[in-house]
Amino acid sequence: IYLNSKSNNKISKDLKSFSIDIVITSLKSFTSIVNTDVGRSYITKNLPIRFCQLISYIITLDKEIPLAVENGIEIVSRCCDDKQLQELFICCGSIWYLIGYLLLYDKTIDSNYNYDVYNDESQRYKYNPIVCNLYAILSAKALGRLGGYMHDELATNESLNLKKALSNVLTDPIAKLLRNRRPWDLLNILNDNIEKPTKIWNINMRNELVSYIDNIKKNKLFNVSKDSGFELSDSMNRSMDRSIYTNLRNELCIGGVYIRIYSKTKDNDDIDNPSSFVLDLLDYVDTYIVKSNRIDELGNDIKGSSDYHELVITALTTLISNNNYI
Repeated sequence: IYLNSKSNNKISKDLKSFSIDIVITSLKSFTSIVNTDVGRSYITKNLPIRFCQLISYIITLDKEIPLAVENGIEIVSRCCDDKQLQELFICCGSIWYLIGYLLLYDKTIDSNYNYDVYNDESQRYKYNPIVCNLYAILSAKALGRLGGYMHDELATNESLNLKKALSNVLTDPIAKLLRNRRPWDLLNILNDNIEKPTKIWNINMRNELVSYIDNIKKNKLFNVSKDSGFELSDSMNRSMDRSIYTNLRNELCIGGVYIRIYSKTKDNDDIDNPSSFVLDLLDYVDTYIVKSNRIDELGNDIKGSSDYHELVITALTTLISNNNYI
């Protein structure tokens, strides 16, 4: 009824409103069902493809049925406890809406409202900034579980394909923040300008990401219809190739650290594991300076680049001098 009402003006507003309430109630029920092994097992055995495609479609109705969309995002997250459903949701293309929802976060909303506002459905029946923030929070968890980033009771199977795509789309250091149960660092970075040894993000990159996602949607590089089959989407395959950001194409990144910035700032605070980083630098020296191979982990052609090599030596010297135990 709801889908028909979008194209048929003869359907009354009351009937459309009734259909929306049914959709929301159904999604709430499925949110509980997929939280059990029995529920996920039934879906997997009987209608896994159709179910994942339908939920992926509902996620696209962000401005139309917010309460259904937020439950749809949570369903994706909970279904990741089943490997087959996890892989199906990745193939259905829902990740592009989830990534887009990360960019909706507005930290001023959390500053101006009590967190209890997220528990008040009356505040989220229509599309508004509170809805946007909840989309972002739920999407961070869903992407973290789809990729297999998270730990403990939120841990899921690792998806190497999705991780590779997210490393290029969000940049590897920022994508790794999907492992955190509390997503505030990730969401704040994606809506700010930052340049640190392990993180680069700015308004131009944000605009490039929005344009990239819009292009995927416009050209229908994935399919969320209820009748199609599934396979790894063209958009996923494209995103696994290399970084989409123009300002990163000349940045040398080793072990998740941008060498130009590290050599300039000499800031070790943002580096999780200096011992691992020094091994990555030594591997670079062996691979690209001694053996003269060509391509770095961002896809940059660096053969014969003396500027890059000098930066690496500077970074290696700085790291060793600042960490006596190395």
